[in-house]
Order: sequence, then structure tokens, then C-alpha cells
Amino acid sequence: MLTLENIHLTLGKGTKLEYSVLKKLNVTVSPGEFVIVIGGNGAGKSTLFNVISGFLKPDSGKIILNHQDITHLSQKARAASISTVMQDPRAGTIENMTIFENMAFAYKRGQRRALCPFSSKGRKEMFQEKLILLNMGLENRLEDLVANLSGGQRQALSIIMAILAESKIVLLDEITAALDPKIAETVMQISNKLIRGENRTSFLITHNMSHALDYGDRIVLLKEGRFIKTFTAAEKKGLTPALLAAEFTEV
Repeated sequence: MLTLENIHLTLGKGTKLEYSVLKKLNVTVSPGEFVIVIGGNGAGKSTLFNVISGFLKPDSGKIILNHQDITHLSQKARAASISTVMQDPRAGTIENMTIFENMAFAYKRGQRRALCPFSSKGRKEMFQEKLILLNMGLENRLEDLVANLSGGQRQALSIIMAILAESKIVLLDEITAALDPKIAETVMQISNKLIRGENRTSFLITHNMSHALDYGDRIVLLKEGRFIKTFTAAEKKGLTPALLAAEFTEV
């Protein structure tokens, strides 16, 4: 379970650009829950993820993960528990390394890394089993450089890499924004299948209202640094993408 208690964060302190991005933010996410985060530009969505991952430290408030206060843990210390997939398919992979090497590094996230164990036969078979779930034929291309993959393939690989280690939280930040509509839908279906299959606790930031309605257990609307509205699975059924988007501008 992940709980954020009264998280407050101000950026640009002491300058003319000083701005409170997150304001006494409170949310609790149950184990295995898939939460969709929506909101307009500047609402604080990416900042929220940066606070959860440890990239930014809040001015006040607490972050509790499975009853442990991780508020002051570094991003590196949280790496074993929290993984992130970014919107740019190039950001989550190393293009001059092979698929196998990328997956091996992801598998050791948050642990002491060494090259020797990466070549084990058992590790290779495990990676192939995970890649089969993508239905992209990547299980037969472990020695290919990631640079040779398409954007959709790289993003799908990033998602597999995010769940390889026993991370408790998966953060998906606009993972389809850089993809064409057809590939974006495929990546969303893959993400949903993997997250459900692994029973991972997950957040997804999206500007795609159809995806917000089609996936996840509930939707939370972030506006001016606060969660102002929540839509349950039942409430989502009565919404359309246009109605959901209209919530951004309502007072």
C-alpha cells in the first residue's frame, strides 16, 4: 500500500518563479490497484511521480510504502521498490546495449550489479518467457541492439523491464504520448495485461481520456496540486472522453 500524507512541494523558492506545485496532497493506493492520474498542463502530475520516486523531496508531509516511511530515502534507495516508465521510448532503455543486457540491468535494479550472473541460462530463459507476453517476437532477438527496435517495441520492452525486479510500485508517465495511435493502443493493452498479471500497484499519467476510461481501477483528477475528484470503476461507466476532459476546466 502506498500513502501520501499532506505532501507539499514548492519549486523555485526565493525567486520570482516560486510556485507551490503540490499542496497538502493526500492519496492512498491499495496493493495491486491501478490508478489513472489525469489533469491539465501544470497540474503537478509529473512532479507527483518525481516525489514518489525520490527524485524530488517534499517540503513537508510523508510518503508511506507498506507501513514504512520512505519520505527521506534517496531515489537510489527506492529503486528496488519503485520503477518508472517514461513517455520517451528512448529514456527507459540503453540503445547501444542488447535487449538481454538491458533486461539484465533492469533485473538487478536496486541491487549490487555485476556482469557475471547476467549470462546464466536460467536468466535468459526467464527473459524470453517475459518477452513472449509482448507477442512481438523479441524473445528471439535477445542479442539485437535496442537501437534496432521501433519506438513501440522499445516502450513495450521498457514496461517489461519495469516489472522484472520485485518493484512494489510501477509509475507509467505518458507512456503512449510519443507513439502513433495504433501502437499506443497496443502498448496500453500490453501494460494493462502485465500489470494485472503481476498484480503490481500502479499509477498511469495520461492525457488520453479514452485510455483513462478504458483502463485502471479508478481515475483521480489532479488540479493545481490537489486531487479534487475521484471516479470509481462504476462512475467511469457513465462518462465519455469529452465529459472527462471537461472536468479539467470546471471550478
